[in-house]
Amino acid sequence: MICLLRKRDPSATHTERLQQGMEVDARISGMTVEQALARANARTGLGRLATPEEVADAVLFLTSPRASYIPGSILSIDGATTPMVV
Repeated sequence: MICLLRKRDPSATHTERLQQGMEVDARISGMTVEQALARANARTGLGRLATPEEVADAVLFLTSPRASYIPGSILSIDGATTPMVV
């Protein structure tokens, strides 16, 4: 099996690194970390950032035998941020 992952992430996954960036952004912008998080959440279609577990679940499924009939796919894991027509 060959797995190719190309990351194009218009939204964000809430990781420790992202949290650190939001803390810096909040400090520079004169807002609270909660306000910075609310601003980041507002940029996604579902109104919240992804968790690392949500992204990992999709990757695990696509690389598992349960996805053996899926020869290729473009999967947007961005909380409905990217408009897609299927």
